[in-house]
Amino acid sequence: MKEEQKSFYDYMLEHAKEECIEQTKNLLLESFKKQENGTFSLEYQNEIIPQLMSYMKSDYVDEVKRIMTRYKNQEKV
Repeated sequence: MKEEQKSFYDYMLEHAKEECIEQTKNLLLESFKKQENGTFSLEYQNEIIPQLMSYMKSDYVDEVKRIMTRYKNQEKV
């Protein structure tokens, strides 16, 4: 796992609902694996964002959305 991925992973787990920690871990690890093997796509990203949002504590959903949008925009460059 790359350093920036580890930071994102830790942040997401910190803000995930307690009952969704395992799902969040699994989805993030799958996402990182796809990034590493070159199969991470915009379509996949658009598919997992709603899932990740549903795993987040309600107080942090807007903050997480902003971060994910910023990350998504950086990936296009």
